[in-house]
Amino acid sequence: MREGARTVDPGFAAATLPVMRAVNYRPLTTEDYQDLPNDGRQYQIVEGELFVAPAPTPFHQSILGNLYVILRDHLRHHPGGKVFLAPFDVYLDKNNVVQPDLSWFSPEREEYISGRGAEGPPDLLIEILSPSTEALDLGLKKEVYARFGVREMWIVDPRMRVVSVFDLTRSTATPEGTFGAEASFGSQVLAGLAVSCPEVFAS
Repeated sequence: MREGARTVDPGFAAATLPVMRAVNYRPLTTEDYQDLPNDGRQYQIVEGELFVAPAPTPFHQSILGNLYVILRDHLRHHPGGKVFLAPFDVYLDKNNVVQPDLSWFSPEREEYISGRGAEGPPDLLIEILSPSTEALDLGLKKEVYARFGVREMWIVDPRMRVVSVFDLTRSTATPEGTFGAEASFGSQVLAGLAVSCPEVFAS
């Protein structure tokens, strides 16, 4: 997920969140999410808590663009499923609406894709870390993704220039591999995919 913060913008919180929380005493829901302002901010609800993300850095966007091109090129030669890059809403349940940096849905999960985003988990998703989102992406969100049936997750660390690949059906704690420098890696869910780390981090 792009750079974000657990703390809601003070002006927005004062105007909106006390009404939702103090009056209703409940976690935020997809209905609350739909009522959020269309103000250019990027919002997510994870386990009923609101997270606000500012605009991503240029390097973040370069990495995201590189990954999208890599997956799109692969799908041109190996048709199957659809790939989306953020902002793209993924509705997991009434208390979880997330915006992964990149999502791939297999043909079996294409039925989840709707007019507002997706109504279920992708097979593969990618999160690009930032200092303000690292704890969320590596902790709570990874556990939520596994619980709702995401099969594979890549964690991209721009600072270290490494990619960690997790098989979430096996473990949320230990990656299948961590790749950097001149390394290449593949995917358990996208057969035949070969990803070069220098290509991922090219600016």
